[in-house]
Amino acid sequence: MNISAETQNICNSIEDSTLHDDPFYHLYINNFFTNEFYLNILKYLPTKDQYIQINKTKSVSKNYSDERYILNITPDTFKIFHPEQKSFFGQVVTSLMSVEFFNSVTKKFNDKITKVNPQNIDLRISLVKDLTKYNLGAHTDTNKKFMTFLFYLPEDQSHKHIGTSMYKLKDNVKFNSSQDGHYSDEETKKLFEEVKLAEFLPNSVFIFPRTDFSFHGVSAINTGSYERNLLLLNYYYK
Repeated sequence: MNISAETQNICNSIEDSTLHDDPFYHLYINNFFTNEFYLNILKYLPTKDQYIQINKTKSVSKNYSDERYILNITPDTFKIFHPEQKSFFGQVVTSLMSVEFFNSVTKKFNDKITKVNPQNIDLRISLVKDLTKYNLGAHTDTNKKFMTFLFYLPEDQSHKHIGTSMYKLKDNVKFNSSQDGHYSDEETKKLFEEVKLAEFLPNSVFIFPRTDFSFHGVSAINTGSYERNLLLLNYYYK
C-alpha cells in the first residue's frame, strides 16, 4: 500500500530517533516534519477566536487553568476551515492518524509498553494555545490514555524555556497511587525534582507512553502576550 511522502517522513523521524529512559521512557525529536510541512502548519493555524477555553469543555476538571484554549480537530472543525486550511489539515490528520505511524511509534517503544491493537485505540488530534499565566503541576495523565504526543509550534527559538518539564519523585517521597489529577505548584516543588525539559523549539515533538510515573508539567509561562501553540495527538484506550 502506498503512503504519502509526509507519512513516510514522520515514520522515518521516529525510526531514526533515540529512545530516552530518564525519568521515564520518551522521545524528543527535532526537525520532525519536513520544513515545508512545518511552515504550512504555522501558516494555516486557526485564529484564537476559533478556539474554546478548555475548562469550558467536559474534558478537564473545572479548576483547570483558564489560560489554555483548545480546538479539537473533528469533521465539524473542517466546516469552519477555509478550503486551503481544510486541504492541509486533511493531510495532517491522514499522516498522524495512519496505521503506519502508529506501528512506527509502538515499535520504537517495543517491550517498554503493552502491545495494543490499533483497532482498540481512539486517536484524537487538537490544536492548543496556552496564554500568559498558563501552568500545569506535575501529573501523569489519565489512565485511559495510552500515549501522548506534544508537537511544539513556535516560529523561532526565543521561548525554548516554556517546554514541558519531566519530573521524578524526590528520594524521601513515597509514591501515592491514589493521587488523581494534577499536583499544585506548591506540591510539585515540594515532592518532585525536575529532571529534564523538552524544550519549546520549532518543529519538535515530545512523545511518551502514559505510566504511573510519567510525571510532567508546565511552569507558569509569564511571557506577556506570547501564545504557546501546540498540536496534540493522544492515543486513548477504547
